[in-house]
Order: sequence, then structure tokens, then C-alpha cells
Amino acid sequence: MRQSYWECECDDGYTGDGCRRLACPSQCSGHGVCKFVEDHSTYGTYNGWDREKATVCKCDPGYEGHACQFKMCPKGDDPLTTTDYNMIQYFEATSATSDYYLTYTDPYGNQFNTEKLTTGVIAGASDDTRVCTAIETALRKLPAKALTGVTCTASDYYVVTRTKNPYTDGTISSSSIVSAANGKINCVITFPSGAGTTGLQKILTVTSSNHGDVGHQPYLTTTAVVSTFATGEAVLSSLTSRYLTELSTCSGRGSCDTTTGTCSCYQGHRGVACEKQEALV
Repeated sequence: MRQSYWECECDDGYTGDGCRRLACPSQCSGHGVCKFVEDHSTYGTYNGWDREKATVCKCDPGYEGHACQFKMCPKGDDPLTTTDYNMIQYFEATSATSDYYLTYTDPYGNQFNTEKLTTGVIAGASDDTRVCTAIETALRKLPAKALTGVTCTASDYYVVTRTKNPYTDGTISSSSIVSAANGKINCVITFPSGAGTTGLQKILTVTSSNHGDVGHQPYLTTTAVVSTFATGEAVLSSLTSRYLTELSTCSGRGSCDTTTGTCSCYQGHRGVACEKQEALV
């Protein structure tokens, strides 16, 4: 005996067996992935009743909007603001030999891995310079000239934490100074002033283990002794206030065409993100 099945014809906005799930708008416009809200949670595990019912679009790099329907325009620093600073991050490693690589995530959602780096044996200040120089070279070699102007130098620094918006309130909390003469590797990474690299940047991440299988890129081979790494935001002096440069669409000095992802600069401004001011005549 053949069994007959009924098939639901879902109302607009619903999908799945029994029409039990919300559908992502416009199927994320072909520029993203439709995910359950529990998989898209930014702050830990989401256990709400709708965790496997509500869906949201996770957009591909370079796209934004609730349906990933808009192309991102270049972002930059408003050239008319003053007393703001480019972001500085720190890199720290314990005195142990280890292979590792860094991952940079740009403001448009692209991720870039450096080539394999090695701390090596740390015996003195010259090793700080050696490791910092290697990091600078690796970051500058990232594809698409993502961090062409980045610098990485051995230096003392203060670790920074923030509780307020760094664009509207420069208040920072800094610990006691971290000395480059502490028996560890200590590097200060300064982000360049340019489209996409001004303002608040995602903290660089370090991978140093579980990356030694065939096909992994970069391929890490040193697993016997692994350094302990730390990264975060830093400042070079014990400031109590530090406003970061903006990271605004078209630098706040142009209009964004979301169909092409290009900026149309206002009069007196130019650059891919309208981040440059022309001379007044």
C-alpha cells in the first residue's frame, strides 16, 4: 500500500519542514549564508526559544545589509578632524621556540593569514627586533596590499582596555608599562593611515598549534615547545584619553553608491574613500 504525503506550501517569509523556520530575506541576495540565530550570536551561546527557528544572513566580505543587498564602500578617516590617532596593537610571546602565524581581519570582513613565523630562542633585545621585523615583513606581504604601511617595532607599551566608544569618548584604562626588557618578545604594531586601516581594527589573532596536517596553510611543524602569545590594543604613553581616527564610510566626506561600492566625494575631497583633502585655492 502506497502512503501519500502532504506537502506544505509556506507563507511568504517561512520555509522548512512544516514551515517552522523563518526564511532569510531574498536568500541573502546571493552574497551571504543563511544561518540560525544561534550560529550567528556574537556574545556566547544563544539559547532562546527561537535559536533554531529565526535566521539571519551572514554576509560575504564586502557586502552588508539585512539581506546582504548592499556593496560596502571604502572606509577612511575624516581629514577634517584632529587630535585623533591611528590604532596601535601589541604582540607578546614567551621565551620559547614556536612556529605561528597571524590572522588579520579587515573592516570589510576579509581575513588574511601571514606566512609561517618563528619566535626562535630568545636571548636578548636583538631577538625582539628580529621577531618584530619578521612580523612587519609578513604583514606587509599580505594579499591586496591590506597592510602595506604597517610598522612593527620592539618597544615598551601600555596595555589598553576601553569601556566607551573610542570615536566619541577617548577614555582608556591602561595597566603599568610593559617593558621590552622583560625576557619576552614585545612588539608594537602601528596601523597605517589609509582607506580601511584607520580607526578601530580587529585585534590580530595568533595560531600556533593544531595546524600541522597536510594541506594546512600556513603549515606549522614545531609542536614540542609552544610559546604563550598575547595581543591587544596598546598606547605608547600613559594617556588618559585617546580618540581613534574614524573608520567611516567614504570618510564622512562623500556619498556611497551601494550598487557599485564606490564613493562619490564631496567638493574638496578625493581618494578611494574620500580620505584626502585637496588644497584650498
